Amino acid sequence: MRFIFCVLKLTAAILLASALAFGQAGRWEGTVQAGGQELQIGLDFAKDDKGAWNGTFSQTPPGIRDVPVVELKVEDKTVKFHIVSGSGPEFVCKMGTPTAMNCSLNTPNGAVTFDLKRTGDGKVATQKPSPAVSKVLEGDWEGSLETPQGGLKIVMHFKNQPDGTVKATLDSPIQGATGLAMSEITQKELAVELKVPVVGGSYKGTLNKEGTQITGEWSQGGGTLALVMRKPAPPAPPAAPAK
Repeated sequence: MRFIFCVLKLTAAILLASALAFGQAGRWEGTVQAGGQELQIGLDFAKDDKGAWNGTFSQTPPGIRDVPVVELKVEDKTVKFHIVSGSGPEFVCKMGTPTAMNCSLNTPNGAVTFDLKRTGDGKVATQKPSPAVSKVLEGDWEGSLETPQGGLKIVMHFKNQPDGTVKATLDSPIQGATGLAMSEITQKELAVELKVPVVGGSYKGTLNKEGTQITGEWSQGGGTLALVMRKPAPPAPPAAPAK
């Protein structure tokens, strides 16, 4: 019995040392009560080949999976990050033990705290870049979602990159959300499809022949709403100076 007890102590020590060595790296899971419902939260943290920290965020409902976190800071026993760059609350997570951490964030409805447990190795999924879009689609688009609470302005930005990909983001000015990353952007002739992982939303639409309007539907949380996007008129040229 004494031998077995010593073996158990040694095994526990090895597991503890292993957890301490990994620090914040790993898969962390827990639940949080928000808006009258229970949300399942998942975080993955890991270092890349160059030693830089990366992380992803998942939440159910509404089925948000593997959204890359931004402004990630890992210091001592603390992890800080945002889901959306430059906007939204900051998540602050502090390790209490090698296998448990407590997270907090300030929301418009007050502070929210929740506990997470390490459940395995961190597997940070990387999002595949989308290929460049046509010159017709490239640029800024504006539209409005008609919700029971009123019109919700939506702005989409498409900018082709030198490496043959496109960087695309979505803004919801009324909600104070800017720079929401769009992914899985496809354009087949006049058909356009894209996803906004951070809100579990997607959009499918069709460009008109003039390239000035996209008529489509926004899908999120099991529902769909009509969404027509239009290119804003270019600004008027400055008036010629008086002679």
